[in-house]
Amino acid sequence: MAAAFAFFAGISLPLGRAFLLVALLLELRSRSGRAALARAAKSPAFLGWAAFFVLAAIVSAVAAATITDPLLEPARGLRKLSKLAWTAGLLAVAAEAGRGSAHAERIVRAFALGAAATGLWIAVAHPVEAWLEAALPSRAALAASVADPTALSPREKTVVRRAESLGLLDPARYEALQPKRKTVAQFIAAREALDAEPLLKWAHSGGWKADTFGAALAKRGTMADAQRLMLGALAALALCLAAARRGDRRALARDAAAGAVALAGLFATCKRGPIAVVAVVAAATILAARFRARRALLALALVALAALAVPQVRGRFAQIPSEFSLQRGGRARMWLVVAPELHRQYPRGIGFRSLTYGKMVEIDRARSGGEVRVEVGRTHVHCTPLQTWVDFGWPGPAVWALWMAAALAAAVRAARAPGAGAAALAAPAFLLALVLYSLVEYNLADSEIVLLYALSLGLAAGRYPS
Repeated sequence: MAAAFAFFAGISLPLGRAFLLVALLLELRSRSGRAALARAAKSPAFLGWAAFFVLAAIVSAVAAATITDPLLEPARGLRKLSKLAWTAGLLAVAAEAGRGSAHAERIVRAFALGAAATGLWIAVAHPVEAWLEAALPSRAALAASVADPTALSPREKTVVRRAESLGLLDPARYEALQPKRKTVAQFIAAREALDAEPLLKWAHSGGWKADTFGAALAKRGTMADAQRLMLGALAALALCLAAARRGDRRALARDAAAGAVALAGLFATCKRGPIAVVAVVAAATILAARFRARRALLALALVALAALAVPQVRGRFAQIPSEFSLQRGGRARMWLVVAPELHRQYPRGIGFRSLTYGKMVEIDRARSGGEVRVEVGRTHVHCTPLQTWVDFGWPGPAVWALWMAAALAAAVRAARAPGAGAAALAAPAFLLALVLYSLVEYNLADSEIVLLYALSLGLAAGRYPS
């Protein structure tokens, strides 16, 4: 049943959670299952999770009771702690993996197939949806045409577009800016009527409509899907290396196909972080496997070139310098301005997931003379160690780092054992990928990613007897 959880963890959050619960319940029913769970509970992966969860619960409860800043929401964070509880599902994965390398490999293959299914959907559906969204006119343009575009001057059209982007649809809000009140009222009436049109409503998901195919494609990619596909590609690589070592060409072709589909989906998400992490971790895994490394690295280089051949992916990598500019409001602004100030104000932490965009804006304004540069709508600082520092004080990143280091060390020891199979190769690759990506993205609190942590840590806690 852990294999069923792994399959659906690559596709669906509700189904992944359901099968994880079933897997745990089935283990609890038998004496051997309970013994396997007890062994897994002694692993560094589970003990590190338990320490982190207890720390998060205590700090969040104290913060919820003592912080009075209206721009922080520690009570909300306390309610969301249940997300982290799902990481305990690693016990079910570890118990199944501990029954033998064949069981562990079945889990890895199931996840690779689930991720390939997600990759296939994204690689096909997202480009079609992006083309359709880019082809549709915006509601603002349609509303302006209904309201007689000849009656609007270029400046007035700019005002209308700005008001549209800010969500200002009250005619009274326009009166100070717009002399042609009748035209603006017509525009607003047309805009509100178009809100009910299903296709346009779909095209404006997220509050805005992309005007180009590239922007629409990038808009559709999510961090949850990108990380599923990131680990799915690495799972397929581990399976391919194990199959090549056994000389099983049929399995090699099958697993390579699953990896190719996962990579196609990953490229379609246009998420540069997961793509870069796959390249780095795949290279490390190939070198660690010590089997036909030159040929495998050449294949990896061709995959990297294929990724950069996608204009939208290449464009996302070209935007990296802006993330490290204090003037642009990207990650550098959050890391060097927002996070240190939050820690200065609340050295013991603000609690799990209690940061709001409003609080970030308040800090940003105070440090930049009234100008807001921080990325719109963010409620975290795009870095797991820094976010745990903000949430729980210095114990947060310390416990998190020890947890990840201990789990990764256990996974590496298993991978270095003679004749290590696919699961032994996949476990350190999964954990290394999640940890590397966590340095530039907060990936510990999303429900979908918590299941990926459970899978990765569970494989790290398995012993893979032959």
